Amino acid sequence: MAAFPVGPRAGIGLRMWFNTVVGMHGKELSSATMADGSEIPASFVRRCGKIIEEESIQFR
Repeated sequence: MAAFPVGPRAGIGLRMWFNTVVGMHGKELSSATMADGSEIPASFVRRCGKIIEEESIQFR
C-alpha cells in the first residue's frame, strides 16, 4: 500500500511540500535529486529551510 495516494486526481489543485529535502540534503543515503538527476543546489535547500521556518507553527 502506498503511503501517499497516487493517480490522475492525486494532488490536483493542492500545493505540495517535501520537507525532507532539507533534512536529508548531503546525506549519503539521500536519493533526492533534481528531475534531471543532478544534485540539488545547497542554496535551494537553504531557501527551503527558511520557508519551513517561516511557515512553521508551534503546538503547545
